[in-house]
Amino acid sequence: MESIEDALAQCLELTENQKLDVEACVAQYPQWEDELRQLLRLALAIRSLDGQPDLSPELVRRIRERIFSVRDRQPNPDS
Repeated sequence: MESIEDALAQCLELTENQKLDVEACVAQYPQWEDELRQLLRLALAIRSLDGQPDLSPELVRRIRERIFSVRDRQPNPDS
């Protein structure tokens, strides 16, 4: 079974190469649709920044918490 991380990587590649828009890519993964849309938009926004972003430690902490909370809500395929 494909993970949300795999789906995110695939969508990033497809959207950055302008083969699909965000909604078309997210629609391919209905089991993660809401979370994947949020993660994909965040990743694309970060990648579109010019140069190295100057993020406060608090913002980095909140971003990490958000990413891990989405990951932790995913079903464990080994269970």
